[in-house]
Amino acid sequence: QNFCEDARVSDLQATGSDIQWYDSNSSNTPLPMATPLVDGETYYATQTVDACESTSRLAVTVVVLDQAPMPAGNRNQSFRAGDMVSDLVVTGSNLAWYSDAFGLNPIADPTTEALVDQTTYYVSQTPTDECESELLGITVHSELSTTNPVLEGLSYYPNPMVDIIQVTHTSPIESLTIYNLLGEEIASKKVGANEARLDVGNLASGP
Repeated sequence: QNFCEDARVSDLQATGSDIQWYDSNSSNTPLPMATPLVDGETYYATQTVDACESTSRLAVTVVVLDQAPMPAGNRNQSFRAGDMVSDLVVTGSNLAWYSDAFGLNPIADPTTEALVDQTTYYVSQTPTDECESELLGITVHSELSTTNPVLEGLSYYPNPMVDIIQVTHTSPIESLTIYNLLGEEIASKKVGANEARLDVGNLASGP
């Protein structure tokens, strides 16, 4: 029988009445149900019917599977209106999506779950013969709605900004420049990459 880490004797499966598990075929001391299972070990089960314990025992060899690595994907991704959770770009096998960081609230159908701006979604993978991975958190940011081809594929966050603004584009960004309402340049940075962060903590708040 295959298990993930932290499995216990209580997780072993056998059909019968009043099942007891032992660490050998001759042991007379049942194992506590909270005993951790050990990879490669064989455990032996009896059943008791009408106060009579079986003399033959079921042998079960345990395989403790490795935990899968976390799926791969950018932790910040932009999206357009109408995109679903399934549209997020993630590389992995047998992906499972969740709305919380603890994996307690699965997203039943990611193809019908619309993305919400500034929300973080969580995804794991479970390849064959591996246990479910840790969760990768992906925060989504709505792209600017514009028909200007220069700005297509551009997204920025957070909105409103506090100390840092992060800008991403499908093409390399040459530079970032911020202007105030009077058209005066108040911050600028050379970039030369698809992502850029600009410190705006020293700027006055806008109206």
